[in-house]
Amino acid sequence: MVVTVERPEVPVLEFVCNFKDKELAIENMRMLNRSSVDAKYANEGPQFSVLKESIRKSLHGCLEVRGIKDSLHDWLHEYMMCKDEREYVVWWKKMRDFLQK
Repeated sequence: MVVTVERPEVPVLEFVCNFKDKELAIENMRMLNRSSVDAKYANEGPQFSVLKESIRKSLHGCLEVRGIKDSLHDWLHEYMMCKDEREYVVWWKKMRDFLQK
C-alpha cells in the first residue's frame, strides 16, 4: 500500500507500506517533486530498515497521527474483501449482459 503525505509548497512524501502479522511495516519511502508526482522521478532514499531506530520511530509517528497504524489492518482487510466481492458481482453482471446480447 502506498501512503501519500502532502503539505503545501514542499515535495510529496510517499511511504510504501505493508502489514506483517497485523503490524504496519514501512518498506521504503520516496520524495516526489510536486511538479511531477510520478514514481519514475522519485528521490528514493535508503531502505527503511537501515535507518536509525529513532528516525524509524519518528516516521511511524508521522503515519500514526494520520490514522495509519496497526489497528488499520482489520478495517482495511474487511474493506478489501467487500471491494473484491462488489467487483466480482459487477463482473458477473457485465458477463450476463454480454451473453444475453
